[in-house]
Amino acid sequence: MVRVKIPLLSLEIQKYFIAGIEEQEKIIEANKKLVGIMEQKIAEVLREI
Repeated sequence: MVRVKIPLLSLEIQKYFIAGIEEQEKIIEANKKLVGIMEQKIAEVLREI
């Protein structure tokens, strides 16, 4: 079996990546809320037809 060492990124770089991921997660959650609002509006319009 061959052992391969995988170097870890510095803690500073790891925190930078995590901050970016968390920001993307906030955007995704906001978009999910918008989709829900738009689905409700579509349903309201369809009920009026």
